[in-house]
Amino acid sequence: MIKFLGSKEIPWYKINKRKVWDILLVVVFIVFFVLTVRQRFIDSEIKKNMVNMVRSYEITLKQVRTQQASQLLSHGKMQRKIAILEQELKNQSRYKKVTVTGYPPLKGYGAGDPYKTSSGEKVRLGRVAVCPDMFKQGWTHFRKIDLRGAGKYNGIYTINDKMAQESKFYGKCVNRIDIFQHTLKEAKQIFFENAEVVLLGEPS
Repeated sequence: MIKFLGSKEIPWYKINKRKVWDILLVVVFIVFFVLTVRQRFIDSEIKKNMVNMVRSYEITLKQVRTQQASQLLSHGKMQRKIAILEQELKNQSRYKKVTVTGYPPLKGYGAGDPYKTSSGEKVRLGRVAVCPDMFKQGWTHFRKIDLRGAGKYNGIYTINDKMAQESKFYGKCVNRIDIFQHTLKEAKQIFFENAEVVLLGEPS
């Protein structure tokens, strides 16, 4: 209690009421400031964590995409290699080293009518017969071939016949082409080993 001259005793808190309010305001401000700073710090940490999560997601996504692209590229390379190998295999089946012989329309050079072929077409110049092994590989009726290494008989021919598996003149028929000739004399003039032949076009 505080007593002034000529007055009653006055409680100290009434005298310092303004100061008390000032102190309270300062305390409230400090608390508000601390809470605001704390909230901003929390928000900053949350934002930082979210940014890190997004970056991590972007990095992971980029890695996944890179891996997928690599796998697709690898798959594409593998597909191209397979296509090249298939093409090489196809080219190998289209190219052969063969023995070239001739045949006339005489009995003993084939089965049945010597003027008929296995394609149903009659024998004629510009037509050839091939061995069964070649026939199985796509050298079939009416396919065209380009013959080289057979001297004056080089040129384009059409397959219209298939030879027998065995020949009394040449034995087992393997990689051989028989060119039709009108006479036995002409047929006997044809004999070339290691001639080159290419199968042309696609089957019709």
